[in-house]
Amino acid sequence: MLHKINYKATLDFLSLSIQTLGTGIQLDIDPDLFLDKVLEDILFIDSILSRLFHQLRDNPYLNRRVEYLVQLERTKEAFIQLLTQIINQGSFFREPIGPYLSTLQTCHIGQTKELNDLKEILKEAKSQSLPEEKEVISPLEYQFLLETEEPKEGDA
Repeated sequence: MLHKINYKATLDFLSLSIQTLGTGIQLDIDPDLFLDKVLEDILFIDSILSRLFHQLRDNPYLNRRVEYLVQLERTKEAFIQLLTQIINQGSFFREPIGPYLSTLQTCHIGQTKELNDLKEILKEAKSQSLPEEKEVISPLEYQFLLETEEPKEGDA
């Protein structure tokens, strides 16, 4: 079934989710209660960001594509920063997350590679974009626009 994807709203939601996770891992909360949820959210965000990247990469004729790619770039950067913080600096679940570190590192490596590819796509897309054409108004159009008298009934 075909459906329209609202990239802006989807990326906004993912950005908010990343911010929430970033705030959450700074709190001193019980890892037994939240470890599974945090890991599920991280893996979900990783999956959706990759999916959106592939969709936008493979659809060069999408309207507002460059805008969505720029937003995706910012979202991926925030997600990579979150992963880096969890992997390197630890958090409330530093010890319980140990068995999942390799999974998080795999996500980090994959997202970093996609981000680099995304930057290349953006660079190429921006260099290939055509400058906006200036509108040209013909003398006949000027004459029509500047006419102050309304045509009389029966005149052509």
